[in-house]
Amino acid sequence: MQTIKPAIHIFTPGPIGGAERIIIAGLIELNRQGLSSELLIIKEERVPQVTEAFIDLVKKTNIKYSVISSRKIFDPALLKELKGKLRTLKPLIIHTHGFKATFYASLVKPASSKFVVTHHGTTAHTLKVRMYEKLERVVMKRADAVIAVSKKMKSDLIQHEVPSSSIEVIENFLALTPTLRHKTNVIPHFIFVGRLSPEKGCKFLIEGVSLLPKDLDIRITVVGDGIESQLLKSMVREKNLQEKVKFLGFQANIIPILEQADAFIMPSMMEGQPLALIEACCMGIPALVSDVGGLPELIENQRNGLLFPPGEPESIKNSILEFLMNQNDYILEAENRRNYFIQRFSPAKWGESIISLYQRLVNQS
Repeated sequence: MQTIKPAIHIFTPGPIGGAERIIIAGLIELNRQGLSSELLIIKEERVPQVTEAFIDLVKKTNIKYSVISSRKIFDPALLKELKGKLRTLKPLIIHTHGFKATFYASLVKPASSKFVVTHHGTTAHTLKVRMYEKLERVVMKRADAVIAVSKKMKSDLIQHEVPSSSIEVIENFLALTPTLRHKTNVIPHFIFVGRLSPEKGCKFLIEGVSLLPKDLDIRITVVGDGIESQLLKSMVREKNLQEKVKFLGFQANIIPILEQADAFIMPSMMEGQPLALIEACCMGIPALVSDVGGLPELIENQRNGLLFPPGEPESIKNSILEFLMNQNDYILEAENRRNYFIQRFSPAKWGESIISLYQRLVNQS
């Protein structure tokens, strides 16, 4: 049996979010389980502060990493440098995350390397991104293995003609140590965590809150940052919701914030398997989420939370009212499922699944 060394992960980080946290925690876990893994970071020099924030986090770990700069939308110099590195390293496994890393690696990977792509999900928030994501799906058709983080994602990839035989469902995992939520608040407290961009649907949450009875006292805490930040804050002012909706911006550690939640709320238009929702479930927090992507694989409607159609403020309003009428039942059910979720999303289980996949691919050589 061949030794899987080295395994190279290639990634172009964005603002710190679920994918960034999963990749760092995942490499730590693979190293803990004895798999030598190295991270090759593509640094977007047009927004260097984004990659630098990610590198700062990597430096706090034992992860071996290197950086290649990208200065153009299509960068021949990056391609040349990446090709040289991969030829020198001769990895048995090349594992990419995100469309840019996947595209470049597909062009220059050594024939002897097995090519693995983790599909973390789509955002489709600009025409350029939609084009990149379409290109990524084309490349995935030629990958040796594609990791989908939910059953729904696998189904979607098959619809885009990615071969079913190459798709492996390996769910994300709990990247932080969960704690218990605190006691129920006197004023019901809902937490939204996510990038403030169109696909996350936060504007529909604000519109839904504006439809609630004016004398209903609740709190919505919005955690995250992004291109819609100013728009969303303007909406809150225009609808006179300043007492109900608060913005905290980006937070590196959301666990202390989730500890204060009566419920988690996620009105996304599209999703893969969000890390923040995994963390909420592992803390015994009920969730109100849109019926998209992998969200229904975590939330059972009217049991440990509620599902509502995406993009419908009226449905969000109704879900909040339903939760408030039966709040204790939802909280009890979510707390009862906590240990199940902790076991389901353990880092050790994820690492074992990744190493098993790598070994099968290597044994096919």
